[in-house]
Amino acid sequence: VEFTQRILKAVKRMPVSPEEKSAAFVRTAVACIAGSSGELRYKIIAEVFADIPVEFLPVVTEELAKRFDQEYNKLSDEAYQKIASAAISAAVARNAQTDE
Repeated sequence: VEFTQRILKAVKRMPVSPEEKSAAFVRTAVACIAGSSGELRYKIIAEVFADIPVEFLPVVTEELAKRFDQEYNKLSDEAYQKIASAAISAAVARNAQTDE
C-alpha cells in the first residue's frame, strides 16, 4: 500500500498534460493492482480510489472497469459479488480516512 501511495504521489507531481497524467494514473493503478493478491489487492484498489485526484477518477474508473468485467474474467455471479463487495468495503473504509 505504501508503494502505491508513493507512486501515485509521484504521478500527481508529473509536469505533463492532463491526458498524459490520466494515462499514467491508469498504468500505475493497473500495475499496482495486478502486482497484488488476496486482501492486499482490495487495500490497493481502495488506495487507488482514495489517492487519485477526483478529476482523473472517471478515466481511471472506466479503464479499470474494463479489466474487472464479470464476463471477461469468467466469474460466476457469486464470485463477482464477493469480489465487488470486498473491494467496495475496503474503499469505503479507506475513504473514511480522507479529508476530501
